[in-house]
Amino acid sequence: MKLNVYLKLSLVTLGLSAPTLTWATPFARTLDFPLIQEVLAQHAPTSVESLLEQLKDPARTSLSREDRDALFQSWAAIYQSKSRHQASMEHPRFLLRSNNGRFLLAFATLPQSQQLHTVELIQQNPVTLRWDFAEIQFDPSGKAPGNFRPAGSGSDARACTQCHQGHPLWHSYRLWPGAFKSNDDETRPESKEGIAKEALMAKIDSRKEARTQALGTGLFFQEGPPTTNTEFSITVGMANLDRVAKLLAQAPKFRNYRHALLAALRANPQCTAELESFLPESVKKESHPKSYASLLAETKKAHAQYYSDRREQLGDNAPDESSERGDIEAENAHRIAGLRYLAQGLGLKRPDEQPENWSLSPTPRVFDFETGLGGIEHLTSPFLKE
Repeated sequence: MKLNVYLKLSLVTLGLSAPTLTWATPFARTLDFPLIQEVLAQHAPTSVESLLEQLKDPARTSLSREDRDALFQSWAAIYQSKSRHQASMEHPRFLLRSNNGRFLLAFATLPQSQQLHTVELIQQNPVTLRWDFAEIQFDPSGKAPGNFRPAGSGSDARACTQCHQGHPLWHSYRLWPGAFKSNDDETRPESKEGIAKEALMAKIDSRKEARTQALGTGLFFQEGPPTTNTEFSITVGMANLDRVAKLLAQAPKFRNYRHALLAALRANPQCTAELESFLPESVKKESHPKSYASLLAETKKAHAQYYSDRREQLGDNAPDESSERGDIEAENAHRIAGLRYLAQGLGLKRPDEQPENWSLSPTPRVFDFETGLGGIEHLTSPFLKE
C-alpha cells in the first residue's frame, strides 16, 4: 500500500495560486489480516515456509520493523494444546505475535497433524476490539497459493469460535502448562520439559528444519525471566483488557453503572461490599441473582483451584512449595467479584461478553487477569474514565 503525501506551497507573494503536489510514499505496516491477504495476493506463497519467509523479508512486505522483530524473535513454543494443530515436545506448535499483541499467527510442526498445512490467525479488530479469527490453508502438494478463510466460512469455523469463546487462549502469568519455559519463563534442566527444550533449541539453531528456519533465537533462547511467555501475557493480556473495558463501556446500562464499576476497580473491600450505594436509585432494585459475597467466595476458590491445577500440570517443572503463591492478590479478588456482581445488571447478552469469557485462560470459568504487569485494574484507563 502507498501513502499519498500532499505538499501545498503558498505562492501568494508571487500572485500565483498554490499548486498541490502529490507523491506516493511507502510506509511501515502493522501486522493484520489485510497485510496477510496482500502477501497472498501479490506473492502467492504456496506453503507455510514460504509465507514466513516473505513476511520476514523487508523487500517483499512493508511490515514494520517492530512487528517483524516481534514476530520472529518473540515466539512461544507449545507442546500440549487443544488446538487442531496438535503438538508434542519433539514437534511443538509455534505461536507468533505482533509487537502490540493484537495479532497472532500459529503453525504446526507435527508431521502427522491434519492441520500441518494450515496457519491459524487471530487479530483484534481496531474498531470493536473484539478478536477476529481466520486461517490460511495451503495445498499439501505445494502447487497452489494459500487460501485465506475468515471465521464464518468453512466447516471448521464453528469449532474455532466455540473453543476460543471470542478470545485467544493463553494462561495467565506466571505458570503456562503446555508451553516451553512453563514455570515463570524458566525450565529445570533435568525436567522432561528441560531436556526437550534443549533439543528444540539445538534443532532451531541448526536451521535444518524448513518449517522453523525463519524463526530467530531471540527471547526463547534468553535465560531467566522475563522472556517469551511473560511478554505474551503482557502484550496479549493488555490488548484483551482493552476489549473487556470497551464491552463494559458499550453495555446498554453502562451510564447507570459507571461509578459503581470504578468503585469496584478501586479494590477497597468496603467499597466493593457496598456497591449498591454507587448505583442510581432507578437501578438499585434491578435483578442481581448472585450476591457480591457469594461471588467473592467463588472467585477466590476458582483462582486457588486454577493455580493448583496448573502447578500440578507442570509436573517436574513445577515451582517449589516454598515459593508458591496465589495467582491473584486479595484486592484483585475484590475487584473481579465486584465487576461480576455489576455485570449481572449491565445488559450483556453475547457469550463472549460474559465475565467467564473475559480472561484469556483456556480453563473455563477462570477470572484471572494477571499479565505480569498487573491485573484487571488496568480497565480504568482506556474507557471507564470517559
